[in-house]
Amino acid sequence: MDDAGRILIVDDEETVLRTTAVLLSEEGYVCDRAHDASEALNLLARYDYDLLVTDWMMPGNTELEFVRAVQLTGRGIPVVVVTGYPQLREAIKAKDTILFAEVLKPFDFDDFLKVVHSGVEYGKSHKTQAPFVT
Repeated sequence: MDDAGRILIVDDEETVLRTTAVLLSEEGYVCDRAHDASEALNLLARYDYDLLVTDWMMPGNTELEFVRAVQLTGRGIPVVVVTGYPQLREAIKAKDTILFAEVLKPFDFDDFLKVVHSGVEYGKSHKTQAPFVT
């Protein structure tokens, strides 16, 4: 897979974070990992990503504030939220947050990979060069 894309994965569960990164790396994606919103914002300021995959319930994102901060940058990074909480859809509507996709845990990896591939392609085609400001 040539230039498959660069993905930032954010999750406070080390096993999920590591496993997701390894599986996506095996598919040819370059994956960076962060354990919380603060660490992720630092990486987003330093690197150019085609997709952000993030947990919902983690430090710095319990009210989707991290997701909204990423969207407010204007960089056009598509966001996939992975969660074990099925009420996410209602929270998203209540917070006026736009996501590329939401994925419920536990998920089928092949289905997740389709979402990731679509998100990366979208990210590559809609990317802006605006600086990332936190």
